[in-house]
Amino acid sequence: MSARLTRRLAAGATALAIAGLGLGFGATAASAVDTVPSTPTFGGSFYLGNGNTAADLAPGTASLAWNGADAPLAIGAPGNFNATVGVNPTTIGATGIDVFLSPQGQEANKTAWNAYSPTGLSANGQLQQNMTPMNLTNPGTGTPTGQGAVMAAGGDYSLGMAYTKNSDVTVVKVWYVHIHVTAGTGAWTYQPVQAAVVKTATTTTITSSPSGTVNTGAPFTLTATVSDPTATGTVAFQVGGTTIGSATVANGVATTTSASLSTAGANSVVAVYSGDSAFSGSTSAAVTVNAVLAPISTTTTVTAASADSTALHPATLTATVTPAGAAGTVSFTGSVNGGAVQTLASNVPVDATGTASVSTTGLTQGTWTINAAFTGTSPYVSSASTTAATLTLGAAAYPSATPAAANVTTTIPTGSLVITTPWSTATPLNLGTAVLDSATSTWSTPVTTFASATDQSKAIQVVDTRAGAPGFTAQVSSTDFKNGTQSFPVSFMGLVNVAAHQVANNAIQAAGVVTSNVASLSGSAQTFATYHPASSTLGTAWISGDLSLKGVPTSVQPGTYTATLTFTAF
Repeated sequence: MSARLTRRLAAGATALAIAGLGLGFGATAASAVDTVPSTPTFGGSFYLGNGNTAADLAPGTASLAWNGADAPLAIGAPGNFNATVGVNPTTIGATGIDVFLSPQGQEANKTAWNAYSPTGLSANGQLQQNMTPMNLTNPGTGTPTGQGAVMAAGGDYSLGMAYTKNSDVTVVKVWYVHIHVTAGTGAWTYQPVQAAVVKTATTTTITSSPSGTVNTGAPFTLTATVSDPTATGTVAFQVGGTTIGSATVANGVATTTSASLSTAGANSVVAVYSGDSAFSGSTSAAVTVNAVLAPISTTTTVTAASADSTALHPATLTATVTPAGAAGTVSFTGSVNGGAVQTLASNVPVDATGTASVSTTGLTQGTWTINAAFTGTSPYVSSASTTAATLTLGAAAYPSATPAAANVTTTIPTGSLVITTPWSTATPLNLGTAVLDSATSTWSTPVTTFASATDQSKAIQVVDTRAGAPGFTAQVSSTDFKNGTQSFPVSFMGLVNVAAHQVANNAIQAAGVVTSNVASLSGSAQTFATYHPASSTLGTAWISGDLSLKGVPTSVQPGTYTATLTFTAF
């Protein structure tokens, strides 16, 4: 069920009218440093400090003005305004330096720059170089062209300093940061970058000891040697992708003395080196290790049982062979009252748990002494029970009448789960006119009832008639507010004061409905009510709640905005 919300900002007015649900957006936390490919022209990165306040400008979060109101200065380390950026230009043959804007990945390609401006070249790196984008007065040949076009278009770029030679034509080295520009306003954030680590390739070899044949299940030694003795990390010894041993690399060598093989025959074993921060992983060529089955001793025990201790009625004979998994068959023999030994069952297979069981109706009246003999399949050695099972059976009783069965059927309906709200796309909730908070320079509206706590017909209702009484979870999601091409996020809106109320003559108890506020609505479904008590029942849940809208930026354009709220239950 959807509820549609509308929001309006009258042109030239100081009040914001919002009808409907959900506003919200939030900044996504940025990583500390962006990783870029390592290239010969990459010199490094830098941080930015506020030249007005001598305070750091935080990467990923500080919103900076395009016109340089924050006086963004390039500094070599956070909090250190005396840390230079760059190098002595004579050490790299540079004769000039430019501050530039470029597409990301095109920092050393001057023909792709969007804008740039030459600046003074310092002998030992640039000290507090001003990085204001608006100051880059020379339009480049990249797209968009010129700093003004970049401000208008917005997007992701690189902002940096390029050491040049050949009359400012050839780029020698670049120091830069990644920036994200908000289209139109030019507000921007930055992120330092670092070159991806280039790891040294390795080769790995493997040896086995003994090098010929080993018994299945028996430990043997595997040794891996990595081509560089300074390599660290671990090695996994594998057969067909399954690890049979592992070891830590020390001085380029990893050894395990506890490898073992479970499959008889020729096994191809490889050593898989994990690599470390400086070296790439590698896999050795395979070494063949032949495994043969070693004889495995077994023990056999036997039991006998009868449900009614009556002759000629079903009796169960059970043999247990250890270890579990021993392959083979079992034969049962027995004698009654000390008489001749008889074969009671032959070739009964042993299952994966080591059990062989058979039911027989051939045992006559008297005391039976029963034994079991296991015939093993290689490598399992045959064995026999050393202690007999004893079973005493009385005279057979007359057969009883065959029970007569009668079926009685009934049908339980599947039922359904339905969620409703008092508002719809045809009848939206109007939150009224938003009011400007002069202290925060944001718009807000009074908390408005969305679902009534006093009138069940004007509340959120979950009606559950599903067989099995599985309980339910109720969730809400919302689109952003839109007015033609204008929009603002829904996260400034919350569903608050959520509570459950008892419906008269209803099995679902309000105390069993767990409710929670959704402080910030979004496009993802969020839970506001659950009903999963130890013993669920069917019926109707009555849920109330209010809408709270606050903190809407005054940068939102005037007009009527609409958003759609979706309630679901499962």
